[in-house]
Amino acid sequence: MALSGKDEDDLMIPGTQFDGRKLIEGFDNIDLVELNPEQVGPCNVPFERFAEPDGRSFKVRGKDYPTTRKKVSSDSCRLRLVAIDLYSTDNGDDRYNINEHPDSFFQKEKKRLGDKIPFTVTMSIIIPHAQNFALVACWQPATETAISDGSAFADLFNDFIDGDDDFRNSRFKLIPRIAKGSWVIKQSVGSKPVLLGNKIACPYYRADSYFEIDLDVSSSVVANHVVGLVANAVTSLTIDMGIVLQGEIEEELPEQMLCSVRLDKLSLANPQKLLPRSAEDSQSPDSLPLNSSLLE
Repeated sequence: MALSGKDEDDLMIPGTQFDGRKLIEGFDNIDLVELNPEQVGPCNVPFERFAEPDGRSFKVRGKDYPTTRKKVSSDSCRLRLVAIDLYSTDNGDDRYNINEHPDSFFQKEKKRLGDKIPFTVTMSIIIPHAQNFALVACWQPATETAISDGSAFADLFNDFIDGDDDFRNSRFKLIPRIAKGSWVIKQSVGSKPVLLGNKIACPYYRADSYFEIDLDVSSSVVANHVVGLVANAVTSLTIDMGIVLQGEIEEELPEQMLCSVRLDKLSLANPQKLLPRSAEDSQSPDSLPLNSSLLE
């Protein structure tokens, strides 16, 4: 599958991504994409506490998966990591649809760039805690045509963001990976891809310039327990998360990683406290969730 005018051989050149970014050698044969501090943020999590794992370190469904069940290494991610923020709020509801909060990364960038802001994909992990934590990651297209080049990936991505929640839940797949951590944590988290919308409540928000997924950990007893274990040991862990849209038919395969993030020994001690938002900031008419529901 061609990406942005480059053929498949170009994608597999060691040390580079299809958008030209270089790779940094990591541990356990997991390379990291070199992040340019000038292209990341502003965000409140220290730069040294996060990274972007190479999309090719994740296994995804290959072209002939329906008949062979074979998985292959993905091509590099279509989106690049641009921000990681940790927030706390007095009102737990203020953690949802975080892109509409005036102090969010998206709103700051929108104020700076106006209509030129790149389309932004946001994942907010709603963490059960007395301080109402939300851990928020934002990504933007790695190239100008990464989500609009007419490829199978681009078609599925646009079907996903414009679809209903049943379709989104059937395609939004998270791949967890504990790169460094205790055996107990690794066993609890696992590394098996999961259609997360079938396990926990995942409100989705679609607007002209962004798509947001909120992961409501408290909606599942199991997820709540696992995240509690991770949160208690997070300062000693290196956690990778990859997002891929599940391909079901030949026209949607092979799968390709949408985006990824690494959290390295992240501290939850100093979240940014968000002020209560006004009614005008809560939800714009074009960012309301569609048919969001709790799926056990």
